[in-house]
Amino acid sequence: MKNIKFIYFDVGGVVVKDFSETNNWQKVWDEVKIPPEKQKNIGEAFLAFEKEACVGRSVEDFVPILRNNFGVKIPENYCFLDEFINRFEKNGRIDVWLKKIKDKFQIGLLTNMYPGMFEAIQKRNIMPKIDWKVIVDSSKVKLKKPEIEIYQLAEELAKTKPEEILFIDNKKKNLESAQQLGWQTFWYDSADYEQSSAELEKYLG
Repeated sequence: MKNIKFIYFDVGGVVVKDFSETNNWQKVWDEVKIPPEKQKNIGEAFLAFEKEACVGRSVEDFVPILRNNFGVKIPENYCFLDEFINRFEKNGRIDVWLKKIKDKFQIGLLTNMYPGMFEAIQKRNIMPKIDWKVIVDSSKVKLKKPEIEIYQLAEELAKTKPEEILFIDNKKKNLESAQQLGWQTFWYDSADYEQSSAELEKYLG
């Protein structure tokens, strides 16, 4: 189809390397000494909690849940957000490529974030230094992927016909809502950043 004028990128798992397809969660659990027999239930509890964090609830609210609901002993000054961000890394290849295409397309971000997370990522200097045309941060707009409403908002802010928008995400379920609106989509496999970047570069010529 192509004829793309606006490209929306996901952040974690695309623009930067996050916990996707890594053992970083295990490292977090080990660091706070969560017993193996509790890790599955705590992981499920966090996935449920995350839905609230993505639309404005502080991720630090999960610390007392760990203490009170699961009996985990965590230092008083423990910061979940820092533990996440400190394990994120720059996606070097996509960083270079974005700087090459920034004048060819309008570029924006459509991302699920916890409050303060985007700013923390920027402070670590792992984000490409791009003048993003639009930034749709779930924690600020109080909508999250894959809810259709966040895509409708992103489309309105892009001021572009739906068929001329490309959305790049590492989660297929997040692409489905974009497809419902007539957007073009590209699945970015965060199990292999180098290969996915190469395929994306080829896709966009």
